[in-house]
Amino acid sequence: MNKPETTKSFTADLLIELGCEELPPKSLPTLGKTLFSGFSAQLEKAGLTFDATASRVFYTPRRLALLMSGVASSQPDQILERKDPLLSPRLMRIVKPRLPPSVLHAQSERRLMNSRP
Repeated sequence: MNKPETTKSFTADLLIELGCEELPPKSLPTLGKTLFSGFSAQLEKAGLTFDATASRVFYTPRRLALLMSGVASSQPDQILERKDPLLSPRLMRIVKPRLPPSVLHAQSERRLMNSRP
């Protein structure tokens, strides 16, 4: 299998701000940590690099904000191989593949020609 060509990407800061109703002040640090850890996990899952040490969380009773520093501008190249589910042997027994109209027409003509005396 060929490896995809790597492309150079730049990094930038990403600011996400969520406006919300009045949040309890005691729970703000926990909410901020949860937002940071959840978003960090999703960036890592997507293969996007970022600077975790320089990233910060900001919060007030009406806002949660997340500043992610050094987020990569693009994901690394990937090769995805997907198989058509209709081609799997198990489904072929259940679902009959549909023939295009031209093939059906040709089959019906052959039947007519064979049925004539």
